[in-house]
Amino acid sequence: MPTVYAGGWTIKKVYQYDPTDMSKVAESADYGDIILALTALGNYIYACGGTTPVHKVWQIDPSDMSKVAESDDYGGSIDALTALGSYVYAGGDTTQKVWQIDPTDMSKVAESDDYGGLIGALTALGSYVYAGGWMTQKVYQYDPTDMSKVAESDDYGGPINALTALDSYVYAGGSTTQKVWQIDPTDMSKVAESDDYGGGINVLTALDSYVYAGGWTTNKVWQIDPTDMSKVAESDDYGGSIAALTALGSYVYAGGDTTQKVWQIDPTDMSKVAESDNYGGGIDALTWHEYTPPPPLVKPSSSIAAKMVAAGLI
Repeated sequence: MPTVYAGGWTIKKVYQYDPTDMSKVAESADYGDIILALTALGNYIYACGGTTPVHKVWQIDPSDMSKVAESDDYGGSIDALTALGSYVYAGGDTTQKVWQIDPTDMSKVAESDDYGGLIGALTALGSYVYAGGWMTQKVYQYDPTDMSKVAESDDYGGPINALTALDSYVYAGGSTTQKVWQIDPTDMSKVAESDDYGGGINVLTALDSYVYAGGWTTNKVWQIDPTDMSKVAESDDYGGSIAALTALGSYVYAGGDTTQKVWQIDPTDMSKVAESDNYGGGIDALTWHEYTPPPPLVKPSSSIAAKMVAAGLI
């Protein structure tokens, strides 16, 4: 059952949405602070964030939205999550390292060196994990076998808030520069860039043959053709900063501030086709997951039950 998940501030819970009508079907417990990032791996959803009391990654069971485990305290806000292979990766502020987390027990099994500033974005492509953020303002390429940095991009020219990957390239966006960079992971060179978004870029995602960008000031989702990094279409104005994007099936999903709803966008014309109810606060994170609910328990008939009792089965 494919589902979309949102988290943010004020409410501080992960909401589970049915994409067929954008209804909320379930919610997690209160995380205890702002939720800044979500990802999915295997049978679980992962949520993180925090500014003061909570600096942990939660492992959430989508079948009932219960918290089943949590990581150790990261030591500061966790602003970014991604998944690759058998591990979840987390990065953020204060500690400023990428943690490699084993989902079987949520233990930290390895960590990178200090990025040199807040880590605001993570993604994965091929055999590597990529991190970008503030101060350093470069995309670092990490080898997950030992979490060593193997390469880095040029300076983006401002904080990097967003990363995604599509086909053979990594894409980065942020503030100051306000463009989407297309980066070749073979040497971490910038091979192309988009036009200026017109404001800071908060988030990126990819679906089929396009990259999607959202942020503030412009407050729209841009559809970008990676063959020449041109903007080919844009959504209507979201009504506030766009802070989260994800893609599932045939749609792109956007969330953010002010409007505080999840928009379902048709990439064929970038029209809004549906929206969720108000989350109750700013939406800072979106992800998707597909799970198969367990089959319902079927009560045996009286004759079958009698035979099972006779056989010692019940």
